[in-house]
Amino acid sequence: MPTLLDIAADLVSIEPASQATRLLGRLMEHTRATAGAVLVPSDQDLRVFVSRQASLERLSQGRSAVAAQRLILQRGETVVADGITLLPLTREGGLVGVVLLEGGTSSADGTDLLLTAIVAAVMVAMAPRPLGGDLDQFVGIRSDEVERHRLIELLKRNEWNLARVARVLGVTRRTVYMRLKRYDIARQKVPKTVKGVLA
Repeated sequence: MPTLLDIAADLVSIEPASQATRLLGRLMEHTRATAGAVLVPSDQDLRVFVSRQASLERLSQGRSAVAAQRLILQRGETVVADGITLLPLTREGGLVGVVLLEGGTSSADGTDLLLTAIVAAVMVAMAPRPLGGDLDQFVGIRSDEVERHRLIELLKRNEWNLARVARVLGVTRRTVYMRLKRYDIARQKVPKTVKGVLA
């Protein structure tokens, strides 16, 4: 039985950064925050994974707050300081990142699913190889071939509806067309009488 994190990882597997940006936007709407960012560990510091309207000053302030409150964040507790809210992104008891929100409500009630999906995006982006047992066969194959296969599978699952695929990926239809051209994928038309019957 797949876990919620596994399901979220499948949803963000092709474009984790753009999916994380969309999820951060939803989180900002939910908490009425004016700016936000996802910070992830990088060597001895934190780097910005994705950001929406966060100023350099606030990002610097967030990095300092994370360093000062690391133990509290590692316990999975929210930190509120100087107009920013830090939401820990944890997996198996370890801190994999922090969501910084500026303004809005400091309550993180009802954000568990969004935070789980952001954790999945971070994990997919940071993974040295694709997540999931079904992609183990691609170890050692060039990444563009894996991306081509993923795009074809996504197109099949969505009955070659490019608008729907673009929404799933969080990109424009034009981007999907460009990827079809880049990966030399011939567009298929699915007859209306067959739609919904495909596996």
